[in-house]
Amino acid sequence: MKCQHCQTNIPDHLVGPLCPACGNALGPITPPDAAGPLKAPRSYWLALWIAFLGGPALGILALKFRVTPGFLVFPLVGAVFSGYYLAKICKRVNLPFPAAVVIFTVCVLGIYTGIMFFGCLAVVLTSGIGR
Repeated sequence: MKCQHCQTNIPDHLVGPLCPACGNALGPITPPDAAGPLKAPRSYWLALWIAFLGGPALGILALKFRVTPGFLVFPLVGAVFSGYYLAKICKRVNLPFPAAVVIFTVCVLGIYTGIMFFGCLAVVLTSGIGR
């Protein structure tokens, strides 16, 4: 370790709250693994957005081409993969990994439901179906 004030190299067995050469405070000692914030690899973010947007998109295509179970299965699979990648990205959550996946999956399904509700509401209000 090196003192910030006098730039003296301090052996590991002498490291304490004060510099042995100049007597100034050395500051907080941080372990190497806690040096900075955790960052998720870019591949997790890419996979998250592909799963988040791809599941409903494939569900809409399945509905258009009349693939009966596909319009429900694809968004569910997309939500599960989105929950998985969100749990991988949010490593500071104090939950077991499977519980985080389930919670994030339920949240993504809630987002899908809200988007679907407001999309249907917009179609009803603009087309005059409910009059």
